[in-house]
Amino acid sequence: MFAVIARFPAARDHQDAFNQSLQKSLEITRQQPGLVAYQVLAPRPSTPTRVCLMLWRRREDFQTFVKSEASQRAHADVRPEHFDETPVLEQLDVLETWHAEAEAAT
Repeated sequence: MFAVIARFPAARDHQDAFNQSLQKSLEITRQQPGLVAYQVLAPRPSTPTRVCLMLWRRREDFQTFVKSEASQRAHADVRPEHFDETPVLEQLDVLETWHAEAEAAT
């Protein structure tokens, strides 16, 4: 498995526009071959920053998506003014995954 963490430091003045473009991106990304899971996280309720955790079956699946027309559509509405800082993207190999037994059973 392969993980991608994208940190988007959204500008408060453009938070609504950014959130709309993020939702559009999610709708397109969730249809991509090899995508296992996608979570959108907020570091704190009061901050406009969003952190997206994507789990892919393989690194190649993610790289294929990045080079695709679907990726271009997914990111077409993203504008530099949406961010206070440059977004950060981390690519990581998943070495181990486990779930708490009590949570897995529910």
